[in-house]
Amino acid sequence: MVDTKHKHPDAWRLPARELEIGIGGAIRLHLQKATLITELIKDITAPEIPALQDKLEALAGRIDAKGSADTWAHLLRRAKLEPGAIRILISRQALSEALGTPKESIDPQARTITTSFQLKRRGVEAKIILGAATVQLDPILAQNLLTARRWYAAIKAGSSFGDLAKQEGTSVNRIRQIIGLAFLAPDLMEAIAAGRQPLGLTSEWIKRRSLPLTWQDQRALIADL
Repeated sequence: MVDTKHKHPDAWRLPARELEIGIGGAIRLHLQKATLITELIKDITAPEIPALQDKLEALAGRIDAKGSADTWAHLLRRAKLEPGAIRILISRQALSEALGTPKESIDPQARTITTSFQLKRRGVEAKIILGAATVQLDPILAQNLLTARRWYAAIKAGSSFGDLAKQEGTSVNRIRQIIGLAFLAPDLMEAIAAGRQPLGLTSEWIKRRSLPLTWQDQRALIADL
């Protein structure tokens, strides 16, 4: 559970779902660290490494970093928010059971994860970033980008907005809101596909605005998000 003894100044406003995803991802990434098994087990011998490494990888593989906390909650001993960071302690008991090793053989330092913590806000939206990596694939935005390109191809091929809306089971207004994504600068499209877009660049943000037609103006507008 998250330690609230020393509350983070924004603790009461932390989005729980984002925090779950961040902690789950941090635990999974830590367990996938190539050298972790030799750091985790004291006095490990070379013949023991392959089997224990397989168990560690299997443990990491069962964590759904984008899903329910149920897949990793048993591994979490404690998570403590600190200024600009979060400290996560993996349960020694859970590791002992998963690896089939005595609890005493597990190094406490190796089961501790300390990673940077940022809370980004834009209006009522908030997103948590744990760690240096900021890859945050937005599946809705990525899907809308693909849809916009497909709709634009249909319009170029001669379909009217009305015909396309009927064919797609949507509204003309919806098509007009989304199709602008088809005209994004190539580097912005690539950033969305790779999950490197600015946090404020969401489908909801795009729906409320008309994107500039020139790539330079698009980059300038989106750079401020």
